[in-house]
Amino acid sequence: MTKEQGSSIFRCRSRRLCWRQARFLGKQSRFGSRRAAEMTRVKPGSQVSPPPFGLKILLYLTTSAWRPSEALSPHLALWIADMAQRGWMIRLATPRNYFLWQRVRNRNCGKVAVVVLAHPVQGLTVAELHVLFATDLFNAQRDHTRDDPRSPQCHMDALDDLCRGIVTGMTGLAIVSRAHIFAAAQRKLVEALPGY
Repeated sequence: MTKEQGSSIFRCRSRRLCWRQARFLGKQSRFGSRRAAEMTRVKPGSQVSPPPFGLKILLYLTTSAWRPSEALSPHLALWIADMAQRGWMIRLATPRNYFLWQRVRNRNCGKVAVVVLAHPVQGLTVAELHVLFATDLFNAQRDHTRDDPRSPQCHMDALDDLCRGIVTGMTGLAIVSRAHIFAAAQRKLVEALPGY
């Protein structure tokens, strides 16, 4: 056996081992269903291309760098760190710029690997903040991989399970409707806009 054959066998075995471990972790996830755990998992070789230079300049001018908070769920912080490691640009923005960047993302249909999260404003509860972040991350990832046939199907019920698990783990409260909490968080962001 040559050195190249040995290294390819090792890579194959280690890849299989990683997928077996991931499958086990997916079944044991306390953050919702197995599908919700698969949605946040990093796949080997799933790097994204960086945004164009002009878009990076606009992002640096209108947003701030992502800084993990201790109040954030560890599962959500890990998801954000994994996306950043794959090449996603994660930024925080004031409510006004957050809504502008949401418009840009909707218009470009997720062609650019950028996620702009809302800067936490006064009055947002822990549940609203986590649901807002999880929904924005989910939508960006879903929009970006929509045309990729290799990507796993992302379902809204998986997002509901994920949000339910994160909020229950952080606050001890069970949420009934993720969409209702997301709408309430967006209303509070609108109320935080100057001149509202």
